[in-house]
Amino acid sequence: MKKDALYFSTKFEELKRNFGEPVFDFINRCNKLYHKMPPDCKPLVAVAKSRFSKAFEYDFVVMLKEITSRTLEDMQTNAIEVEENRSA
Repeated sequence: MKKDALYFSTKFEELKRNFGEPVFDFINRCNKLYHKMPPDCKPLVAVAKSRFSKAFEYDFVVMLKEITSRTLEDMQTNAIEVEENRSA
């Protein structure tokens, strides 16, 4: 189980949005990994949100952090909104 914890923690920490990848697609990749994690390996909400936001480029993160997100799901919804606002 320690190997699983290290594996999932490392994979989640290394998760990055690919250049040109739509936010929705990145969220799907992120959620697939997150939901595969055993409950005792899942990071706390604050840590998960921090790691999620670090997957984006700096200017995107600045805009994302201006919006209050209580949960990882809220932050993901907000990331889609930020992408839409940047495209407009």
